[in-house]
Amino acid sequence: MTTHAAYDAWGGGPTTFNRLLIEDVLRGELGFRGVVLTDDINMGAIMLTPWTEPPDVLAIRAGADMVLDVAADADPLFGIHPDNQQWPHDVAGQIDRVVAAVQNGELEAARIDVAVRRILETKMRFCLFDRPFADTDTAVKVVGTSEAELESLELHARGITMVRDQNHLLPFEASDRIYVTSAGWYQSEMYPDAFWANATGKTLVKAIEEQSVNAYGDTFRLHPGARERKKSSTARGTPIES
Repeated sequence: MTTHAAYDAWGGGPTTFNRLLIEDVLRGELGFRGVVLTDDINMGAIMLTPWTEPPDVLAIRAGADMVLDVAADADPLFGIHPDNQQWPHDVAGQIDRVVAAVQNGELEAARIDVAVRRILETKMRFCLFDRPFADTDTAVKVVGTSEAELESLELHARGITMVRDQNHLLPFEASDRIYVTSAGWYQSEMYPDAFWANATGKTLVKAIEEQSVNAYGDTFRLHPGARERKKSSTARGTPIES
C-alpha cells in the first residue's frame, strides 16, 4: 500500500503518484512483484491538493495496480479542493475516466494489462475465485484481539531502524538518565480508540520508562504549542529521539 507522504529527495509529490518510488525503487531496486494498492484516494493529502489530471489516472500511471476508494460514492471526509471538482468522485465516473485516459492515450493500455495480470495472479494464489468473500464471522473474532495487537507490536519492532548513534549511547544502561521525545500521530486525535495510532508514540515512551527508573518522556504533536516546547526544553537527561 502506498503512502501519500511526499519525499523531496525522491521527486516530491505523494508517493501514490510517484513513479520513481513505485517502479524504480519498490519494483526495480527492492524487487517487489506483488500488487501495489493505493491508500485511500479520498484522503486530504490527495483531495485538498489541486491536480491537473484525475487522481486515479495519476496513481495508475505511477505504478499502482489497484485504487482504494473508501468514501466510494460519498463525499470525501476532508472535502475537495475547488480545482479538483472537475474530476469524477463516484466510482463509476472514476472508472469511466480511466477508460477514457486509455482511449485517448493519456494512459498506456499496457499499464492496465500488467496491473490486471498481477491482480488475477494474486487472486489465483489465494483461491479468491473459489472463495471470493471474506468470512465476516471469523474476522470479528480476529480483528482487535490481544493476539492481533501483539502481532502489530512485533511488526512495529521489526520495522524500527536506528538511523544514527554518533555518541554511542545505545544500548543504554539502566542507571542512565534518559528523556525520550516521540512524535504523536495526529490520527490519534481522529481515531482515539485505534491501537495503531499509539504504537509508535506512547508505546515507545512506556517501553523506555520500563527499562530504567531514570527514564521518562513525552509525545508531542506535529506542530507543538509553546507549552509543549517549554516542556521539552526543560527536560534533563540523555536524549534519545524516536
